[in-house]
Amino acid sequence: MFKKNENGKDDETVKAARLKKIGTRNALVDNVKGLVVLLYMVDHAILHMPKDGYAASPWWGHSNPVLIPSWGFNIIDLGPILFFFVIGLVYFSSFLRKYETDGRAAYKQAVSRNLAFMGLFLGLMYFTGAVEKPAALWNTVPSIGFASLLAVPFLIPQISKSAVWKGVLGVGVLMFYHFFHEKLFALFAYIPFEHQSGEVENLVHAGGMAACVGYLGIILLSGAIADVSKKGIIPYEVLTALLYVSGRLCSVLVPPSYPDMNVTWMFSALTKINLFYFGFYLLDKLFLKGREIPILAAMGRNIFLYLFIVLIFQGIFAVFNFPVAHNRTEAFWIVAVISVVYIIIAISLQKSKVIFKL
Repeated sequence: MFKKNENGKDDETVKAARLKKIGTRNALVDNVKGLVVLLYMVDHAILHMPKDGYAASPWWGHSNPVLIPSWGFNIIDLGPILFFFVIGLVYFSSFLRKYETDGRAAYKQAVSRNLAFMGLFLGLMYFTGAVEKPAALWNTVPSIGFASLLAVPFLIPQISKSAVWKGVLGVGVLMFYHFFHEKLFALFAYIPFEHQSGEVENLVHAGGMAACVGYLGIILLSGAIADVSKKGIIPYEVLTALLYVSGRLCSVLVPPSYPDMNVTWMFSALTKINLFYFGFYLLDKLFLKGREIPILAAMGRNIFLYLFIVLIFQGIFAVFNFPVAHNRTEAFWIVAVISVVYIIIAISLQKSKVIFKL
């Protein structure tokens, strides 16, 4: 005979309902994550392009305050924030489901998973970099592991369940990043670069570990946005408008700055990406009604695998000394081959119900 819980329901019935809920996925988020992968594919094509092509085609390079208005962001600049936005959409709810079944062991799993994530990709980065230069540089991929690791202390149920707590703490983290931004970059973001002349110059390497503090703020704010859109605390349309206005105001007071990635750059990018997500939200609400777009959903569920495949290809290129693309057409062909391999594997995994989730 089953025990009764305080609401008078059978414990086994409650457990079965909970397990059924755990087994469901958010099709909207999976669709968005799939599009993020597509954008990242284009991002990698841009990275393989000859750098002198940026002057002739500035919209394919990093945002340039001279050529592009301060509010403007190119796809290559939004790339990292896209990942941290979608991480925040699912990170806290996913952990809560894990916590309900595994208890405190869920914290150990979160820490070990992110450490392994960093170790795996840093190892591959070092291997590919050691072939061409003394050491590989930090990039978006290990930042995903490090920022997610920084978010572990915020996974306690009281915060994970509360849109208000995540919002307040997200703003607090970004304020900390604002005031200590220069010190963080001085410690973690500058790398020595030796020119052919022998002159050594300290260059900013697109944030590195320093930017992960700002990424943590994005994860928390994205988690709050996800809660608001699901729980109806305020209409999501109103929240999107408020975010956009706030981003515009911040960009006027303190212009976004790349590559030092100041707090306005982080927040302004968040408002842009939230508009992108809001478009998918409306599409789902009006037409899809919670249905997935098969190929996008398959790609979105296996972002981890895509990042791994990208680095494997980079390793092959480095070992066999394959040349990088000489023009945009060659760059897109390189990424197209990687993408086709990934899409075929992702669809096969979806049919087998296997997920390499981010």
